[in-house]
Amino acid sequence: MIAGRAKQESEHKVSTYRLLALSKKYHTLKQRIGKKGPEGNDRRKSKAGESWKDGSKDAVDDVDQGDGLKKEGLLQKPGAQTKLGSRQAEKLKINFEKAEKAKAKVEKRKREWEQLYARKPDENYEDPMDVMAIKEAREHMGDFKLKTAKDFTVPEHQRINTEKKRMQLVILEKQTHELKSEMNRKILDLRNFKIESIEKIRSHVNELKAVHAKINPSKRLPVPQVPRIHPEETPEKKRQYTTETLLMYKQELSTKAKQANKGEQGFGGFSRGLEEPGEERDMISPSKYSERADTACSDTSQACQQETPLSELELEVIQAEEIKNLYLQDSLLKKIKDLIKNFDAELRLLRHHKLKADINVKMADLRHVTLFEELLLLKEFEKRENSLLEKVNSRIEEQLEIQDKAEECLQQLEAKKRDIAKLQEREKTLHSTFHVSLGENNKFADFLTKVFKKKIKRVKKKEKKGDEEEEEESGEESDEESAWDSNEDDSGSESGALDDSVCPPHCDPALFENTIQLREKRLDIEEVLVEEKKIADNLRKENDSLAKKVKIVQSSLKTAEGDLELFQREKQQKLNELNVVVPLRLHQIEFVSNGTVPGDLSSALVFTNQALVSLQQRIQELQLEKSEQRHLYKLARQQHVQLIRDRRDMEAKIQMLEGKCKQLMLAKFGKVVDLEALKTITMNKNLEELKLKARINEEEFSRDLKLWEDKIWEVKDRLKEVTRLHTQKLVQMNELLNQKKELETSLDTRQKKMAAEFQGKRQEEVKDRQRLIQLVELQAQEIQALREEISLLSRKGGHILPPAQPPIPTSSQGVV
Repeated sequence: MIAGRAKQESEHKVSTYRLLALSKKYHTLKQRIGKKGPEGNDRRKSKAGESWKDGSKDAVDDVDQGDGLKKEGLLQKPGAQTKLGSRQAEKLKINFEKAEKAKAKVEKRKREWEQLYARKPDENYEDPMDVMAIKEAREHMGDFKLKTAKDFTVPEHQRINTEKKRMQLVILEKQTHELKSEMNRKILDLRNFKIESIEKIRSHVNELKAVHAKINPSKRLPVPQVPRIHPEETPEKKRQYTTETLLMYKQELSTKAKQANKGEQGFGGFSRGLEEPGEERDMISPSKYSERADTACSDTSQACQQETPLSELELEVIQAEEIKNLYLQDSLLKKIKDLIKNFDAELRLLRHHKLKADINVKMADLRHVTLFEELLLLKEFEKRENSLLEKVNSRIEEQLEIQDKAEECLQQLEAKKRDIAKLQEREKTLHSTFHVSLGENNKFADFLTKVFKKKIKRVKKKEKKGDEEEEEESGEESDEESAWDSNEDDSGSESGALDDSVCPPHCDPALFENTIQLREKRLDIEEVLVEEKKIADNLRKENDSLAKKVKIVQSSLKTAEGDLELFQREKQQKLNELNVVVPLRLHQIEFVSNGTVPGDLSSALVFTNQALVSLQQRIQELQLEKSEQRHLYKLARQQHVQLIRDRRDMEAKIQMLEGKCKQLMLAKFGKVVDLEALKTITMNKNLEELKLKARINEEEFSRDLKLWEDKIWEVKDRLKEVTRLHTQKLVQMNELLNQKKELETSLDTRQKKMAAEFQGKRQEEVKDRQRLIQLVELQAQEIQALREEISLLSRKGGHILPPAQPPIPTSSQGVV
C-alpha cells in the first residue's frame, strides 16, 4: 500500500486501496455475459434510438397522446404540411419558453417585493440589538452609584437574600478554616525542620569533639551548645512519660527552688532554646576526660620525643594532620552556625506571616459579625420577598404560556390562509377549465354558464340512525334551504326557469355532463372554502384575544416588578443602616478639612483606589465615545439627506418612464394594457393543434424506426447465433475426426495382437467401429448442409432451403 503524506503543513495522508486479484467466478460470469451479449445489444439500440429520444423530452406523454388520438382517428399521413407544422411547433415552443421565463420573472419579482415589504419595520419598531445595547450600557455604564442614594436600584445580579447570605457565611467560615489550617501546617513543618536541625547539630558536635581529641588544647575552639525541643513545641507528647522522665521530674522537684525562673515559653529560636547547664556538664565531662587523656598522652609523647627525636618526614606528617583537623574544626563550626542562622531566618519569616494571618482572622471575625447581622435583617424581609418573587414568577409563566398559545394560533392561522389560497386557486382553475371546455363560438355558452353557476340546495351526508336523526336532518335541510333562499338574489329568478337535468337539443351531451361535474366540484370547493374561512375567523378572533391577554399580563408583570424593585430599595436602605468595620491607615484617609483630619468622619466616603482609577479612565473613554458618536451622527445625517435626494430622483424617473410606457401602449394597442398579462399571453389554439400533430407524427416515425431497428438487430442476433453454432459444429467435427484416427490406429494394433479366443469380442468392436464411422459421416453431411445455408444467408436476398436429409445407412458402409 502506497501512502502519500503532506510535507510540513499538516499530518494528513492519502493511501491507496489494497486490491486483490479477481476471482475465477468473476471471469466465468464475464465470459457468459460476453457470449450472450445483452449489454452490447442494448448499447447499440440506445445509440440507434438517440435520434428520436433527443427530439422530445416528454416522449412518454407524447406516446400516450398519440395512441389516444390514433384511436379517435385524428392522425393523418405526413405530407407537405409536416415541415410547416414542425417549424410552427418550434416557434411556438420558443414563444412558450419565453412566456414561461417572463412569468417566472414576474413571479420572482412579486415574491421579492413581498419579502421586502414583509421586512419593512413598523414606525414604532425598535431594533432588539439596540435595545440590548442600551440596557447593557445602563447597567454597566461605568459610573459609581452610591448604595445610600434614595434612587439607587439594586441590579438583579447583586440582589441578596437569606440563602445567599448563608452561603456567604459558609464560604467565610471555610476560608478562615483553610487559612488557619495552612498556618498550622507551616508551623508543624518548621518544628520538624528544627528537630532535623538539632539532630544534625548534635552529630556535628560529636564529630567536633572527636576532632578536638586530636588537636592541641591551645588551638581548640569552644564547643557550641546543642539546642533542645521545648515541651510546648510537642503538645502531643505532653502526657507521655518514661522512667527517665520520672527520674528527671524527681530531680527537678529537688532543684525547683533554684531553677524556678529558668523555664522558657513559646516557640523560640536556637538562641533561646539551648540545653541546660547540667546537661552541658554531663555532655562536656567526657570531653574533659578526653582532654586529660590527651594531656597525659601529650606528656608521655613529649617525654618520648625527648628520648627519641623525630625525623623530618614524621614532623611533616604531624603538621599535615594538624592542619586537616583544624580545617575540620572550622567547617563543623560553620555548618552548625549556618543551621542555626537558617532556622532563625525561617522563624522570623513565619512570624511575619503569622501576624498577617492574625489580621486576616480578625477581619474575618468582624466580617462574620456583619454577615450575621445582615442575615438577621434579611430574615425579617424574607416572607415579603418570597411573596413578591412568586407573584413575578407566576406572571412570567403566564406570559410565556399565553405567548406560546398565540404563536401556535398564529401558525394555525397562517396554515389556514395557505389552505384558503389553495382552494381559491383551485376554484380559479376550475373556472378556467370550464371556459376552455366551452370553446369558441359555442351557441350554448350562456346556458351552460348559467348551469355551471347555479346554486343548488345540497344536504350534508350523515348516517341515519332512527327517526330522531331523520327529524334533525329535516330541520337542518330546512335551515339550509332558508339560507340558500336568502343567498339567492338576482340569479334566483333566472335559475328557476332552467332545467339542468335535461340536455337541450343540438347540445353535446358530453359537454353537458362535464358542466354538471364541474358544478359539483365547484360546490364542493365552495363548501370547504366557507368552512375554512369560518375556522380562520375563529382563529383570528382567538389570536386577538390572546394578544389582549398578553398586554394585560405584561402590565401586571411591570406592576409586580415595580413592587419588587421598591421592596429591594427598602431592604437596601435597612442594610445601609448597619455598621461595617473598615480598618484604614492614616495615609489612606484623604478627607481633610482646613489641612487637618476632622474628628467626625461620618460624612466621608470609603472608596477603593481601583474604582477611582477606573472612573477616571471612564471619563476619558466617554469623551472619545462622544466624539465618535458625533462623527457617526454627522455621517448618518449626510447619508439620510443623500437617500432622500436619490428617492426624489428615482420617483421622477419612474414617473417619466410610466408616461413614456403609456404613450407607447396607446400608440401600439390603442389603450393601456397590463404588461405582465401581455407577456404571459402567447398561446394559440391552432398552433397548439399543429404542434400536437407534429409531435404525434414524430413519435409515430420514431416508433416505426425503432421497430425496424429492432428487427435488424434480431436478424443480426440470429446470424450471430448460427455462426456460433457452425463454429461449435466445426470444432466438434475436428474432435470426432481426431477420435476416428485414434480409434483406427487402436483397432489396427488390437487386430494384430488379438488371439482367436477373443474373436467374438472383436466382432462387437467392429460393429461399434462401423456405427461410429456412420455417425461421423452423418455429422460431416450436416456440417456441409450448414455451410451451404450460411452462404445463402450471407448473400443479399437469399432464401433458406429446407435442410438436407441424411442418407440412409447401408450395410456396405460399415466395412473398413
